[in-house]
Amino acid sequence: MNIVREDASFKSKALAALGIAVTADALDYFAAPIFSTPIIGDVFDSFITSLLYSITKSKLSTAVNMAEFIPFIGDFLPVYTLSTLMWISKESKRRNKERVRKYEQEYHNKTKTPVLRAKLLSSSPPSLYTPLWKNIKLFQFLLRDVVGR
Repeated sequence: MNIVREDASFKSKALAALGIAVTADALDYFAAPIFSTPIIGDVFDSFITSLLYSITKSKLSTAVNMAEFIPFIGDFLPVYTLSTLMWISKESKRRNKERVRKYEQEYHNKTKTPVLRAKLLSSSPPSLYTPLWKNIKLFQFLLRDVVGR
């Protein structure tokens, strides 16, 4: 069951999950006499847990949502909202790290010095004890770079 498209943006997934979580926690708190009965409450909790998993695809969030099945604890704590906020925080940090890593890769590819490019082009990395003139590829590249100017 897909509530949100697979290719939907993170913001739309987060808003949908948070809206469902807040609504479910409010229903769980205000309609406690109805949802405190074992069968009805468990069916509601399993439906909401599966609904949130279909949006977030987070196993950790689903494991936290299982606290709803514990009597009295799941009825009075906003478990769905807390687990959804935890997922949003974790996912946004992961996406931010990916964005920074992608930016750093693009930035470093543009600002390579000739020595660094030569080191990357050489098949055997020079050791600390090998003189520069013995590393033929690096020496030729540096010489060509100096003579070319």
